[in-house]
Amino acid sequence: MKLNPNKLISIILFLALLMTRCKQERSLPMGVEFKDSDFVFVSLDWAPDSERLVVASAEALYSGINIGQQESSEVFVWDPVSDSYLQVSDQEFTYTNSDPVWRPGTEQILYHSRTEFGNKEQVGIVDIETGEKIPLTRFGPPMDWFPDGSKIVLGEFNSLLVIDVASRNILDPDLWAAPNRNEQIFSLAVSPDGQQIAVLTRDYPSPTQLWLISEDGKEERLILENQFMDKINWSPDGNWLIFDGDKGIFATQPQNECTTDVLIIQGFVQDIDWSPNGQQIAVAAYDEKKAGVYFFDTSSKFIQEWLTSGSCPSN
Repeated sequence: MKLNPNKLISIILFLALLMTRCKQERSLPMGVEFKDSDFVFVSLDWAPDSERLVVASAEALYSGINIGQQESSEVFVWDPVSDSYLQVSDQEFTYTNSDPVWRPGTEQILYHSRTEFGNKEQVGIVDIETGEKIPLTRFGPPMDWFPDGSKIVLGEFNSLLVIDVASRNILDPDLWAAPNRNEQIFSLAVSPDGQQIAVLTRDYPSPTQLWLISEDGKEERLILENQFMDKINWSPDGNWLIFDGDKGIFATQPQNECTTDVLIIQGFVQDIDWSPNGQQIAVAAYDEKKAGVYFFDTSSKFIQEWLTSGSCPSN
């Protein structure tokens, strides 16, 4: 039987495309999935349901009444399965919306904005079901929720302060201050039990320092110094702290101060977050060809071997 030349060409092209896709799929280890996104995500945080993420896009040209005059960044709720977006911030009248953090057990999101929460406050909460906006404070980011969702901790240059959300009162204006007054707090994360705050400080060109601070600020412990630590996040069981670092991510166990090898990520890592159900680590990254999120299955052999690499012992 003689094939029609056009049909033969179509078959060859189809096989070539299939081989290309298989090659791309095989390039990722088992237990790793990459999801393309419409934007470069510069920060992300899992929803309490471990299915959606709240993300902040990189700055892009304004749309709306001030098109071409300013650059804006927006906050979205992103469902990676359906690849759907719900815009949280108001693109028409504001810019520089960033650092979203999902309030535990709710449909509310804390984030930073230069203009959305009034003339005085730059951090507030948006209820994504009702659209209500609740201004909180002029401080922050960095910032994070305590597990019960009643208060937040924020960084103000080299100090930590705690704010009660219901009253908007500062409960502790100086919970902790970095020993070196020139150091800046640029990332922080509250432990899942609420008893510790992991804090990253830096004073260029000195290495970044990781501190563990007790909830009342009375105890401090220097855990690690590393030039490449940036964003920080806890595992939901409180056993691990993960970071984005030099060309990838790495992890440490605060209880024994071990450190894994760097897990190389293709592209520039922007942020990381461990899902509340413990099943996935999300890593926002981009390169010249694509932007999106790597999802790592924490039960996979690939991740389990990474968590026992470097100086970290196997369980």
